[in-house]
Amino acid sequence: MQGGARRPNTLLLVDDERQVCEGLRRILRPDGYEIHVANDAEEALRILARHAVDVIVSDQRMPRKKGTEFLREVQSRYPDTVRMILSGAADVDEVAQAMGSGAIYKFLTKPIDPALLRANVREAFSRAASLRPVDNGATDPVTGFLTRAGLEKRLPDIAARARAEGETVCLLMLELDQYDSAVSSFGRSFAQGFLRTFASELARVQTRGDVIAHEAAGSFLLVTSARDPVARITRIDETIDDILARPIVASGRPITATLSIGATANEGGETFNGLVDQAHAAMMASRERGGATIQLYQPHLVAAFRGQLELESELRQVVAAKTLELHYQPQVDVTTGRIIGLEALLRWRHPVHGFVSPARFIPLAERHGLIREIGAWVLEEAVREFAAWGRAGIAPEELAINVSARQMKDASFVAAVAEVIKKRRVAARRLVLEITESAAIEQSEAISACLEGLGRLGVTLAIDDFGTGYANLGNLTRSLFTKLKIDRSLLPRDDRGNRLYANVVSMAHGLEMTTVAEGVETASELAAIRAAGCTIVQGYLYSAPLAPAKLVRLLEDGAFPAVRG
Repeated sequence: MQGGARRPNTLLLVDDERQVCEGLRRILRPDGYEIHVANDAEEALRILARHAVDVIVSDQRMPRKKGTEFLREVQSRYPDTVRMILSGAADVDEVAQAMGSGAIYKFLTKPIDPALLRANVREAFSRAASLRPVDNGATDPVTGFLTRAGLEKRLPDIAARARAEGETVCLLMLELDQYDSAVSSFGRSFAQGFLRTFASELARVQTRGDVIAHEAAGSFLLVTSARDPVARITRIDETIDDILARPIVASGRPITATLSIGATANEGGETFNGLVDQAHAAMMASRERGGATIQLYQPHLVAAFRGQLELESELRQVVAAKTLELHYQPQVDVTTGRIIGLEALLRWRHPVHGFVSPARFIPLAERHGLIREIGAWVLEEAVREFAAWGRAGIAPEELAINVSARQMKDASFVAAVAEVIKKRRVAARRLVLEITESAAIEQSEAISACLEGLGRLGVTLAIDDFGTGYANLGNLTRSLFTKLKIDRSLLPRDDRGNRLYANVVSMAHGLEMTTVAEGVETASELAAIRAAGCTIVQGYLYSAPLAPAKLVRLLEDGAFPAVRG
């Protein structure tokens, strides 16, 4: 237990370079923390003995004792602190092992990004608050579940009962994939109502002896026991799937909820914190797979942590060096074979792993605050190349670029688009900004203002991936959108699929929207799409995404041979 009275928002910075400590203090001072500074591990331990510290940010490379060694000691002596480490790529293995053991909560890479540092420290204080009982009690006032501290007190009794009945204790961490977007889109008050409603649904999962706790905002812990742990965990997952088959309605607004779940079984006498750390590692692995799934804890997840940290560090380096690549996939008018547009697609050519899937590195960029920098580079580079092809007389009519919700929430985004098209002398209408359906349904003021600004600018706005997730047909009536890209998941497979696709195309054309069929790979798919009335397609049937050098040869031809469909 830490000495002294607990003070809210107390931060300890540890670095052997005084100027680094002062730089960190200057970055973090505006957030109002009580900040203590130490220049080595011994001084930091003396401060911890005198003051109740919530969050620690330590450098890794220090004389006498490394940051990982220091934080392992802090973990054993002051387990209720939230511990983060600053390090470079060379220390990834050692840091990953410390993270896997629970000694470190988060890894912050150098060089330091001030905005990202502030965001990570704020999030760490939120976690620190969740580790303390609410109002010195064991019940969370928002959900009515136990707090994490309340669950920890109950665990010995649960474990004793399980042993008496020959059962194994299992712990699951369940994280709402939509919580952060609910906060950013509709505000914290709505998000708390969403949590209350979700908690009442989640309570239906409990059977005799099960206990649920609200661990942190949008994150829950469930403790159960069974003779067959895997069967019990599977049954819980199936029950959750049944519950989430219907939208969660909060304040009259339906939200389609999904969970990333990590599960572990107490086979080796783990402590409560050890079980939570294992479930957290498994939950993070679930999130890496796209969320909405369950992952059982395995020791190899420590290695997965190391791989993830390495990938993050390498991604930061390629973003800073601007060595990502753009490939372009043609959009074709099937009545003439003419290339009428290009979609710019981001590619990462890794020196060891080859091409890294965007499905893997784009979510990583979004989580670690890199997506805006990447988005700005894609916009500048794609428009630059498109303008060059225009001067050569081979550019098609349109260039399409994907835009994320995070970019649209940046107040400077519209001005950045205006500056790029002016600089490259590209007509605004020839730039198509593709906005995912999930971003289009966000009703935040920032996104609405961005859409209106882009509309005034004259760029073409498209709804991308239509038909995935929570389809909001009301978006089609918004006059700002003039193009609809229909996701491959809606490609007809039978007569019902043919009728559905034709209805979507007819509805869009009735609203004077151009339709583009995505993901077309076979002649039979092309035939069904043409029968539905859609004449613009994009997919491997015509061309894979191409590097600029290969694309130029295709643009010089200007059209594809007729494809029978």
